Amino acid sequence: FDAIWPIKEKKDPKFGSITATIPVSSNHLAIGYENGTICVIPLSLALLHLSDLSQYVEHRSSVRVFERAHKGPVTCLIVHESHQHQYLLSGGRDGAVKIWNLM
Repeated sequence: FDAIWPIKEKKDPKFGSITATIPVSSNHLAIGYENGTICVIPLSLALLHLSDLSQYVEHRSSVRVFERAHKGPVTCLIVHESHQHQYLLSGGRDGAVKIWNLM
């Protein structure tokens, strides 16, 4: 995957470098950044605008942004689904683990 889409080299001017990613569904991706922000975005948007995503996420109903979700880089992301609920669990260098409701 890194060979065709080298996400480690992408750095957003507002959010910084990508520190974690995980697919949320077949068409959405969760991205964690070095400034603690988490974005859940359509995969098509990520493929087109990954290096300057912060310019394209405002006022879009298909995007969820958790700004400064952590005090420091996001270090891990996990998706958990149960019955009619979908959650994103995030961990950060700040030592916190947080649960985000995606439904």
